[in-house]
Amino acid sequence: MFKAILHIIYNMEYFSLGDIIGYTGAVLLVIRFLPVFYLELKNIRKKELKSVHPFFIIIELASSVLMFSSAFMLWKFPFMIANGFTIIAYIVLIIIQIIKRKINNQTPSK
Repeated sequence: MFKAILHIIYNMEYFSLGDIIGYTGAVLLVIRFLPVFYLELKNIRKKELKSVHPFFIIIELASSVLMFSSAFMLWKFPFMIANGFTIIAYIVLIIIQIIKRKINNQTPSK
């Protein structure tokens, strides 16, 4: 039965098995950011908690831009979607980090 399902999926007219695997990977990449966003927003007023180091964000952003550029040149939609979302997510994380610094600099220390 599993072989028949794979045969049907593999012979689909619009999506290849590679596309389905790629889109599934893109969805999982989107889901991986949910805990990070949750921690960053939940602890936005806490100075001591840094769930993601800014240097890591910058390296990841640069690699995502390069990977998106490569996917665009090769016209590979699953990779364009995954890396495009990753770029947006890291830009949002940078904005959250900037907001955290402003909030923590304005809060009087105890």
